[in-house]
Amino acid sequence: LSKRILAAGAFDPLPTGPDLAKYWLGQLSPSLGKLLSALIEAPDNTLSWNELADATEYAAKAGRFSNLVGELRTRMLVEGDRAALRLAESLR
Repeated sequence: LSKRILAAGAFDPLPTGPDLAKYWLGQLSPSLGKLLSALIEAPDNTLSWNELADATEYAAKAGRFSNLVGELRTRMLVEGDRAALRLAESLR
């Protein structure tokens, strides 16, 4: 084992699938959690940019909404494009 792993000591691994999504909901700000929840609840865990904005009561063209989606992308919780934003595979 590497020295880094040994130095870290014992730890609990993160959950997987839907349980990982629930874990993230507890870690995110309310604004980010609102977006993630909308994708969790959506059919096929997928919404278009405009659908996600509508579902979370944000303006689709607002910078704040764009920044929130960007933050979810950075954390690798959301994937896809404006036509189909979807919950990351690791959370399904």
